[in-house]
Amino acid sequence: HNDTILGGSGNDRLWGDNGNDSLNGGEGNDVLRGGAGRDVLDGGAGEDRVFGGSGNDRILDSDTDNDIFRGQGGRDDFVFTDIASGGASETDQILDFVLGQDQIFIDVPSSSSKLTINGKSVGDGGSVAAKAGANVLQYGSQKVEFFVNDPNTSDHMINVDNTNGFGVDIVLI
Repeated sequence: HNDTILGGSGNDRLWGDNGNDSLNGGEGNDVLRGGAGRDVLDGGAGEDRVFGGSGNDRILDSDTDNDIFRGQGGRDDFVFTDIASGGASETDQILDFVLGQDQIFIDVPSSSSKLTINGKSVGDGGSVAAKAGANVLQYGSQKVEFFVNDPNTSDHMINVDNTNGFGVDIVLI
């Protein structure tokens, strides 16, 4: 069965099991588990733990809290839609990124500020390879750093782990 499950304003635990499920935790510190199938998972606001399960999942990060993501099996897409409001103490982590299989997408709303990563801007299309260490994105006055196996602090940080020091495909939308 394909399930659509919406959490409330509390700390929710949502399980999708089999099928192509859509889970949204809403507000609160939620735990989402997609299970088997091609799932769409969004923890919502709060410090969330999101587990894709087997299948090709789409894991959304629509806020800048301290979230932990695990795609688990399959080809997973990690989509970040809010990066400009982060603070120095906020870090998102992708703990099981698989090179050549998983991808990171940066999809921010259009604005007068331009988002760039390693010299390439959103709107230019294409992808950018992030290397081991710090990879800087600039969005207006906010600085976002992708750290590949080398965490540190910035306005908002996304720590990508389990890449064995190789590049990460980041697609700018």
